[in-house]
Amino acid sequence: MRETLETLLATGTLTSQRIIECLEHKAQHLKEAQRKKQAQETIFLAQELRTKSKPQKKKCMNCGYTNHTGPECYRPGGPLHKMKQKEQKEKKEKAHAAEADSSTGETDSSSHDTAAFFQQQTGRTFDD
Repeated sequence: MRETLETLLATGTLTSQRIIECLEHKAQHLKEAQRKKQAQETIFLAQELRTKSKPQKKKCMNCGYTNHTGPECYRPGGPLHKMKQKEQKEKKEKAHAAEADSSTGETDSSSHDTAAFFQQQTGRTFDD
């Protein structure tokens, strides 16, 4: 713009109309540059959102598996490992006791299991 105005001034053809035309041309040029910049920014933001919108998988620092974190880990070294071992041990003992009861024929394990299930679910016994 400066060269054009200087050229017009040097040649003696500088008029108010030529100045307006020169400024309008420069304004049009700036608008096009601004549109291109906005389009590039929009593309950049869209790409950034696409990569950020993917859900991040949890990864355990104890075992390395995904979908759980260290405090939720049941693998050896995790805080819930001993609890899981205890639950498994109790299950085995219960199954062993039920097997022993059914082999001796002392109790009807199905009625005992039903009563225990009812009590666990309702908090009441059959006697209530």
